[in-house]
Amino acid sequence: MNRQIIIVLSANILLGTSSLLSAQDKKASSYEHFDKAEIYFEQNTTDGDAEVVIKAKAGKDGMTKLKVITPDGRTIVDFNSPDPTTMGIRQFHLESPEPEDIEAVKKAFPEGIYKFFGTTTDGEEYMDEAALSHALPTPIAIKYPADKSEDIPTKDLEITWEPIENAEVYLIEVEQDDLDIKVEAKLSNSETSFSVPAKFLHPDLEYKIVIGAESVKGNLNFVETSFTTAKE
Repeated sequence: MNRQIIIVLSANILLGTSSLLSAQDKKASSYEHFDKAEIYFEQNTTDGDAEVVIKAKAGKDGMTKLKVITPDGRTIVDFNSPDPTTMGIRQFHLESPEPEDIEAVKKAFPEGIYKFFGTTTDGEEYMDEAALSHALPTPIAIKYPADKSEDIPTKDLEITWEPIENAEVYLIEVEQDDLDIKVEAKLSNSETSFSVPAKFLHPDLEYKIVIGAESVKGNLNFVETSFTTAKE
């Protein structure tokens, strides 16, 4: 008799658990996936600072709510647009402060799975997850031009660097502040050079070069250098 009661009770418990899991699965399936839900770690080796970048985008409609929760349960983003007449915000690009205390950034944004929740103007709900890692690619070593090089000819400039094994892609940026001009490129990890066209280089001006190595997890490690072009 006791054995029969135990069997019946066990069956009821299993049925209850199954119903609970089905309800959770149904609720999860009612959410749409974000078009973009990203979080990554970024460091500028030259400046010695770091930051965390969060990006979110959901469908064609604006979001009236966005929440991002850390692996340890803290809410780090809690956006709310309470006025129903607004169009909301379609795309978010958020950056943390950039202190030189890199360990403080890592502590504030621990490694693990971050949960994204969003609601659009028409009431559609979104949910997604993104993993954050603190692992960074090796800093790039620029071969040419050397830091603060002078009298660089105003002809096609070939920027070169040492290859990085743990880089997925390279991001290149060459800019001149006085003229407000910039050249940008994204290169595969098989490339170790980038040619800046002569028409971009003007005499007797300082230019800044920024080269970033991006890992497969999306983390970035930047280095900077500068050069000055020759006088006419």
